Amino acid sequence: DHRRLVAEECNLQPRAGGRRIRSRPPELVESLSLIVQARVLRDDPTVWIMDVCHRCNKLQSIGFRVSKVPTGRKCFCKVADIAGLYRQAPSDWRSIPVRIAHVVNTFRTEADSPHDRAQRMTLESMRVARDVAPLIDNSLKVRHLAAVVSDQDVVSDAFDDIIALERTIQDLARFQVPRPLPLIQDILDGPSLADDEVLIYTNVDIAVVPNFYAFVADLFRLGLDALIVNRRTVSDTYPGPEALSLAVAEVGAEHSGYDCFAFRAGIRQQFVPWQSCVGIAGVMSPLLYNILAVARAPCVLLDAHVTFHLGDDKAWQRPEFDDYAALNREELVRTFQRLCEDPERKARMLSALADHPGGRGGVPRELRSWRTAPKPKILRRVKHMLRRER
Repeated sequence: DHRRLVAEECNLQPRAGGRRIRSRPPELVESLSLIVQARVLRDDPTVWIMDVCHRCNKLQSIGFRVSKVPTGRKCFCKVADIAGLYRQAPSDWRSIPVRIAHVVNTFRTEADSPHDRAQRMTLESMRVARDVAPLIDNSLKVRHLAAVVSDQDVVSDAFDDIIALERTIQDLARFQVPRPLPLIQDILDGPSLADDEVLIYTNVDIAVVPNFYAFVADLFRLGLDALIVNRRTVSDTYPGPEALSLAVAEVGAEHSGYDCFAFRAGIRQQFVPWQSCVGIAGVMSPLLYNILAVARAPCVLLDAHVTFHLGDDKAWQRPEFDDYAALNREELVRTFQRLCEDPERKARMLSALADHPGGRGGVPRELRSWRTAPKPKILRRVKHMLRRER
């Protein structure tokens, strides 16, 4: 039925850029069908079709609502929106064992500096969460891994394993202010894990709440294969890990950045390679695009109170790091374009990004000639066609 609806939609002849489109090529029907199927799998009635065909003159996007599909969970959502997962779960879901490997990129910094305070807070919160995990869930196993550029960057002996990174961004380019920043994909590829293990990556200044690992394990038992959590921003007044209980108690403010990723380790093999460096703006967007393109059941939680950051200084936006940010931006755009070369990945990624809270479908600004809002006349004709189908 959805293929038929799409085929009928393709036979419409709207005006685009002042010129009438005579017909749409057959391969366009298949491309649209892939997008519709991706949205149907997520039980989301809103279908956004972006950059449908370069042959279609200036008509590059169209959106419509398939009323026959029941409303369900969106990819970008709030915690309350996924409560239905519990009602759909089998009776024995709690007994499913989950193994988690949590990797962070530690580094040596000046004592009592803001970086040192945030890093110590993070490591202490991870230790507490790992100690609490078996008390909540005895079938949950957690390991802590540190990915470091040199031995001097190992700041704690509490890690189960150390991953030695063999290169930095300085091996790929030269910058105004040299900094040995590691590549995010090297950090993710470093751990040797089974495909069904859950790999968690968080920035080293992102602390977690005591029930963090139980929270992640529950959602993966309930069917997710990728989870991205937006952090909370709490006050910058806490002196260090000794104030962890107070920092955890503060609800904080929502933050739009992506700095906590959890996914099945097996999907790493399907990622499009990219070379973004940590600690600089735009580093996580290629990872977000990759996950949305290859994961079967991803979820981005916008308001979960499970991770937090001390203050919001945005040190990574300082002008002396603009050349690093430009490189990360190039990698972001290149990753997005490469993922769009595969029709199935493109359909899955654009389907998920249609719910992006930032508007414009989460498309990089360099590529926003792909309009993400439908033309009103086209939308009216499609809605009229769907009413006739009912």
